[in-house]
Amino acid sequence: MDGLQPRLRSDATPCPRSVTKEQAEVWLKEAMAAGNIGEPWDGQSYPRMVWASVGDCTFEARLSNDEQGWYHGYPIDESERPKWLL
Repeated sequence: MDGLQPRLRSDATPCPRSVTKEQAEVWLKEAMAAGNIGEPWDGQSYPRMVWASVGDCTFEARLSNDEQGWYHGYPIDESERPKWLL
């Protein structure tokens, strides 16, 4: 798949191309420090879900590799945002 983006699920929201890996990592760390994490961790080293509010957008990150602490993040619709998230 040289240079091709993987096909998104029909219900998936693509991450804006303007978001850099470095910026996403900062948002992820800030969201974790603020406690914007989902439970249970199910014995994992990292939380399974993390949410970050950036301006008017909410991003959801799902743990994709517990050993490395890798996440896949994407913007979510306001209706999907956890009600407790400030």
